[in-house]
Amino acid sequence: MVKVCLVHLGICFAALCTVSLAAVPRVEEPSEECGVRGPSEGWPFHAGLYRSERNDTHYYCGATIVSSWHVIGSAHCVQPYSIAALSVRYGVSDLTQREPNNRSRVARLIIHPEYRATDFSHDIALIVLKDEIPIGPLARPICLWPEREDAEDLEGVRGTSVGWGIGLHNVYTPVLQHSQTAVLRQSRCMEVFAGKLFEHNEFFCAVTPVCSGSGGSGFYVEQKDRYYLRGMTTFGIAPKGYYQCGVNTLAGLLRIAPYTGWIRQQMKAYESPETTIVPNPEANR
Repeated sequence: MVKVCLVHLGICFAALCTVSLAAVPRVEEPSEECGVRGPSEGWPFHAGLYRSERNDTHYYCGATIVSSWHVIGSAHCVQPYSIAALSVRYGVSDLTQREPNNRSRVARLIIHPEYRATDFSHDIALIVLKDEIPIGPLARPICLWPEREDAEDLEGVRGTSVGWGIGLHNVYTPVLQHSQTAVLRQSRCMEVFAGKLFEHNEFFCAVTPVCSGSGGSGFYVEQKDRYYLRGMTTFGIAPKGYYQCGVNTLAGLLRIAPYTGWIRQQMKAYESPETTIVPNPEANR
């Protein structure tokens, strides 16, 4: 049995897993501003979740910008904490840099109503911001993959995985890591993890550049000069001993396309922090 961990800083436990995987189909035309990245812009879709405790604020999970008022992250990263303790940092690649101090406070957490912490099921949350993210070269929304296009096998699909945390040589790095990686075959994932985690086709697996600390970070696939969010890092092998982060530590990534409809529905319901609506108590915190 290998050691598997929720990939935010400091939470690990023993478990086992599987996957589903394939070619990139034609997708609908995206909105004008989403998924655009210049050659020298880094990864403007990526953001960091920060948590305040005992007069200290620190990074602990990744997220992806989907609009100027919303980011997507893992439910396991945000559910245990109060809104007042959380913030989102954007437009930076080195977390040690004091400037720019681009931060947004959190107005609302919308946890998927079917989320289960015990098996990572529906491990996704929409974070509504209190402060608008200025869209530009440093911060841009990602494109969402059409929900109807997610039935295909993903094996061999290439994309870019990003994140902060424990990186190459199992050393913590505050500099944003990124690498081209391919979705692995299902049988390989089943050799490493417990099959029941993948029996409903929720996850795929790949080698990612960052292990602990990258929960909620995106797996981006480029098509027609746009980047789409295809997956989100959820769990992985703990980087110790034989397992070297970014070399042979597989990560389980949540398939995002099945949630595109839910994401857009929640974004419409909560277009900004001033939106007045009676929330569903099972889906919101």
